[in-house]
Amino acid sequence: MAERFGFPPQFQTAILNCLLHDKKFMRETIGLLEPKFFDKQIHMLAAESIYKIYLRNREVPNKVSVLNELSQRLMKEVKVKDEAQKQKFVLRPVQKLLKRIFRHPNGSTQYVKDEALRFCRVQSLKRSYIEAIEKIELEGDPEESKAFISKKVRELSVLEQGGSNFFKMIQELPQLLNRDKGRCATTGFKRIDKWMDGGMDPGTLTVFIAPAKFGKSMALINVGFANLLRGKTVVHFTLEISEKKIMKRYASRISRVARIEKAPKKTIKRVQKFAQLHGGKLIVKGYPTKTATVETIKSYLYHLQNKDDIKPDIIIVDYGDLLRSGAYGKDKDGSSERFIQGDVFEGLRAMAQEFDCTLVTASQCNRAAATKPIIRMEDIAESYAKCQVADHIIALCGTEEERKKKRLRLFFAGSREAQTERTSRVAFNWKIALMKEVEYDDEGRAA
Repeated sequence: MAERFGFPPQFQTAILNCLLHDKKFMRETIGLLEPKFFDKQIHMLAAESIYKIYLRNREVPNKVSVLNELSQRLMKEVKVKDEAQKQKFVLRPVQKLLKRIFRHPNGSTQYVKDEALRFCRVQSLKRSYIEAIEKIELEGDPEESKAFISKKVRELSVLEQGGSNFFKMIQELPQLLNRDKGRCATTGFKRIDKWMDGGMDPGTLTVFIAPAKFGKSMALINVGFANLLRGKTVVHFTLEISEKKIMKRYASRISRVARIEKAPKKTIKRVQKFAQLHGGKLIVKGYPTKTATVETIKSYLYHLQNKDDIKPDIIIVDYGDLLRSGAYGKDKDGSSERFIQGDVFEGLRAMAQEFDCTLVTASQCNRAAATKPIIRMEDIAESYAKCQVADHIIALCGTEEERKKKRLRLFFAGSREAQTERTSRVAFNWKIALMKEVEYDDEGRAA
């Protein structure tokens, strides 16, 4: 049985009054505010009548149309036998209610609308949780249930009231548009940060693309390292390489010690000094390939936030192609891999917005890209939707000859905001997980 509003009768009458005097509130509540939430039968029937007329005409109903619709519905419910009963049990109660709900609102109605919407959202979430439990009982997959709930939450957030009155806010607009570059995350490569006008904004998704064994994971390590230098909190998820190996790479990158086991004291001392000097935080969390979903990662981030009060400035996922989609994980609807991966990358970008931080990941290119001197967005494997979702695309490019000389090129392949089709040259030393921008000539010599 659905829960009832439980508000005083006058308050429930005021909800109907808001429906008839605020078309925006009417649109926001369709499918969300259920007539059965009202305590009184006449209020339920009035809500049904109002919504029915609105959906039919796409206009807020007038008094005559509600009178006719509501009277007919109430007559069927009370089953009047004669004209006297019709007057007593139908027409008088209807006219009395209509007089109240068609009265022009006296004072602010915002509190009434806010409370009504809040109640409706809570009921919708409760229903979603019940449906999710049923999914677990029937299908035994908690990840799909979490994805289902997350989708419902996003749908409800769309209904939030708000928006901006452009002309009233025009004087404040320059200040609102002024980016806080201190909150931007760095790619670790100064030229690319400059092309991005200061780095990667919170709520954005940046994707490094490259063929297999080209250094995607190393690039992500360097992104994490560069943000630790700035004192930021980095949460690094690894889906292919073990936690121990990722931590070893960070230790080597920070200490510049290649074989940590040969110089453990030196490594520990340098890493501890780095932490004291810069004050950043690094959390490394691993999951087996294709076992974790975006919802799995979100659950862990909320765990960090609730237990240890750790909120990430930047999330690194190594790498997005190895996440399982909560929506299509079992391919029950015959969805192909491109839809699966597109869904995953949409979820990653939504997560960046939800946690108000930068998210950086990587994706693999197709085999043909391995022999190309320049890798472009169309070379990305399986799903071009990944490029459409991402805010910035950075390709790791390098001929076989360049890689023998420990050189790569970072090609700024795509961006929502910045000018692209530009290249930054880098040198690498995988022994200490190092990538750095350099200037060098066509022979591979440092300029």
